[in-house]
Amino acid sequence: MSTKDQNTAQSSATTPKRVYRHEPTSVDDKGRIRLHEEFLNATGTNVVLVHQVTGVIRMYPQAEFDRLEEKLFNDFSEGNDAADYYRQVFLSNARRGIKTDSAQRISIPADFRVLAGIDTPGKCVIVANGNQFQIMSADSYAAFQKSPLNFKASEREELDRLKEKAFQEERQLQGLRGNSVGGAL
Repeated sequence: MSTKDQNTAQSSATTPKRVYRHEPTSVDDKGRIRLHEEFLNATGTNVVLVHQVTGVIRMYPQAEFDRLEEKLFNDFSEGNDAADYYRQVFLSNARRGIKTDSAQRISIPADFRVLAGIDTPGKCVIVANGNQFQIMSADSYAAFQKSPLNFKASEREELDRLKEKAFQEERQLQGLRGNSVGGAL
């Protein structure tokens, strides 16, 4: 193998795969969905599911979720109440330890299915946008397709306000301590 081929192989092994597509899929009577091979290649066999206030379930590769969790703790100081609330909204709605089975399926927890409006048995849609994956009910996906900007706009705006408040509070705390504040999540 040439040096160029070796470098390409090493680069593709360390670079997360990015997927851009949507995949309607069936939910079986046990709440399992089959991951298309392209999704599985990008997420790996261990994922974390996070139910969001928008009613959408986010699916993260375990390593990506761990990185986000670490960032949530590193970007904010002790005593930042808004950051505590923001972390609570994100982390308390996470389910770790979701593994694909031998048939390339994951099981969506029953409470997540209810909150997302996903029936069992039923249909849902997996939406991939790079390394971000969402699982939506078929109805939510149709609403999103009809008006992406207005889809769950008030819920998204509330979460954005909470995040901005966390960064404002952090700037105030850091200013009191004489430190500077890093980037955004």
